[in-house]
Parts: sequence; structure tokens; C-alpha cells
Amino acid sequence: RQLHQAEPAYLTALNLQPTADLHLELGHLYRQLSRFDEALENYKAAIRIQPSAQSYNCLGAQLKDMGGQDLALASYR
Repeated sequence: RQLHQAEPAYLTALNLQPTADLHLELGHLYRQLSRFDEALENYKAAIRIQPSAQSYNCLGAQLKDMGGQDLALASYR
């Protein structure tokens, strides 16, 4: 239940000032809630804003978990 309560706060913060860190955190939240497509989109958004090893690792892990091993490997490179 507490996880669901965090989503509105993240969305509000993103509307005020979208940052890569906020997208990563929201992606982690969605991943914990098994909302994998939304997690994936937030990891991609983080990369668009500020590419980082952490963002690419999160994207790769999410793709791997969703069965996209080839795409996951590409994101690690």
C-alpha cells in the first residue's frame, strides 16, 4: 500500500521539474508494483534526459526481465 502512495508524489515532482533521477525512482517503483511497461518508459526517459550507466543498467535489467535478452545486451554496451 505504501508503494502506491508514492506514485502521486513522484508524478507531481516530475511535473514540476523532470529529472533523470526522478524517472529512475519512478521506474523502480513501477518495477516493484509489477508495472513493467511503465518502468521501462521511465528508464528510457531517464536516459533521454541524462544518459548514465545506472540508467542503462536499469533499462537492461528491465528488458531482460521482460524477455528481451538481445535488447538487454545492447543496452549494456
